[in-house]
Parts: sequence; structure tokens; C-alpha cells
Amino acid sequence: MITDPPYKILIVDDNDDILSTFCEFFDPVEYSIRTAGNGLDALKKIKKDKKEFDVLITDLIMPGIGGVGLISIVNNPSAKDRGACKVTCKPG
Repeated sequence: MITDPPYKILIVDDNDDILSTFCEFFDPVEYSIRTAGNGLDALKKIKKDKKEFDVLITDLIMPGIGGVGLISIVNNPSAKDRGACKVTCKPG
């Protein structure tokens, strides 16, 4: 039997407690989870991992590159080394 690989999720937040909470939430579902503590680290992981992430969950306000900046960079049509992602936002 061939099964699809788990969805790959990148979670970006500068708060370790929030990252841990997301990881605990998605762990039982057996998703492939990667985390980053800020937008710059997230961009490095996106560039390093040539396979696209299926989902990007990001904090909007972080030091350096925030969530809005991260989404803008990831969705830049000229960024050929990154796949575009669908974006949905809900205020906290």
C-alpha cells in the first residue's frame, strides 16, 4: 500500500511557548513539522528545503522580518526557488 507523505508545515513565531503548543497540537496527526523563531530563519529553511511546505503558519509581529514581510517574500512571483502559498488571516 502506498501512502501519501504527511503534510509539511512550517510554523514561525518568536515565542517558544506558542511554537511548542502548535507542535503538540499537530503531533498526533503526524504532520511533518518544522519551526523557526523569526522570519529570517523561516526563509533560510524554505530556501534549504527544496520541497515546498504545504502550510505556513506565522506570527504577524516579530523582530526583523515579520509575518507580513515573510508572506510577501514567499509569494513574490520572481522567487523561483520558493513555491507560492495561499494566505488566510484571522486577527487574534
